[in-house]
Amino acid sequence: MRDKEYDKNFHIYKACCLYALCNYDEAKRECLKGPETSLQIRLMFHIAHKKNDEKNLMTYHHKLQDSKEVNYFILGLTLFGCYSLLERPF
Repeated sequence: MRDKEYDKNFHIYKACCLYALCNYDEAKRECLKGPETSLQIRLMFHIAHKKNDEKNLMTYHHKLQDSKEVNYFILGLTLFGCYSLLERPF
């Protein structure tokens, strides 16, 4: 990006595209270039989950805001038997 005044969220949006293409390492690098927003935290949480990175999974899990989307995601993990990784009671 040549313009110094560009929207830094661009990196997070690009990271979402890379994640959808299953390029998790590139998505992580790109995502970390953006500002810490709820989207960045959620995406980093999903990347950690895909890469079985338990340390980052717990780090980003604790940063997630309590919202409907987060609760639905945790419900999905519970249904698939992955919830024990998070150790978070409902």
